[in-house]
Amino acid sequence: DLIKHMAKVDKVAAAFCGQRRAPRQAKAAMQAKMSVEDLSEAELKGKTVLIRCDLNVPLNADLEITDETRITSSVPTIKYLCEK
Repeated sequence: DLIKHMAKVDKVAAAFCGQRRAPRQAKAAMQAKMSVEDLSEAELKGKTVLIRCDLNVPLNADLEITDETRITSSVPTIKYLCEK
């Protein structure tokens, strides 16, 4: 039921904001988080992968990028997945 699910999401979100303790199941779910490198080649073969990258970068008055860290830090993940 959507309302029960949203209530559960609110509890977990509040715990991340330090408002109250996270439920036990949420703590277990946080520990199970995987990285891209945890995926085997067999798990990726023939699959389409969607990558979400936050590429908002600061610009100066001339609209030139002043810090390209977000862009350059995304490149290794993209290359890794393209090679698989």
